[in-house]
Amino acid sequence: MLRRTRPVAIVLLLLLSSASWAKAHHASTAAQHAPKEETLSLNGAEATVAFAPNGDATDVVVGAIKGAKSQILLQAYSFTSVPIIQALGMAKDRGVDVEAILDRTNASRRYTGATYLMHHAVPIWIDDSVAIAHNKVMIIDGDTVITGSFNFTKAAQQRNAENVMVIRMAPALARAYTRNWQWRRGLSRPYPGPDTLYH
Repeated sequence: MLRRTRPVAIVLLLLLSSASWAKAHHASTAAQHAPKEETLSLNGAEATVAFAPNGDATDVVVGAIKGAKSQILLQAYSFTSVPIIQALGMAKDRGVDVEAILDRTNASRRYTGATYLMHHAVPIWIDDSVAIAHNKVMIIDGDTVITGSFNFTKAAQQRNAENVMVIRMAPALARAYTRNWQWRRGLSRPYPGPDTLYH
């Protein structure tokens, strides 16, 4: 009996070791291909800043989304702000190319912001090759960048000390952030939807 179970145990051990190595290799490969540091000239750029709690942070983000004409590239960690999620869905519905990269915490069996965007035909990827996909970024129309500490959540708006900045007329900055977005997308997996258990 022991002779029969031992090969199975060895095969399982090899599979687990192989999976661990693949995950570690994926993470180390990701680190090797990070976009390089850049110093950018932002002559002519304009910035709008807002703060939380209970400031204008959500309204500033929603306003920028509503002004999008052609494309919104999103990176989000926590993603539960109903006004922001709905604004992205409406942007997609009016013909804006919206694409999202989310942290793995957004992939679950329950209904989430990812589910809402999926129902609006927004392509979604889950960035799970790092411990936390902590970016809070939107790149709009190739010349506007939204960034800062502000998570796209109700809690960030109402309970946290946060900041958000919308930088317009800054195509060089948008290109740098787009390169990073594309790098992270290449290391991410398609969101399978809430009906599929995500591992």
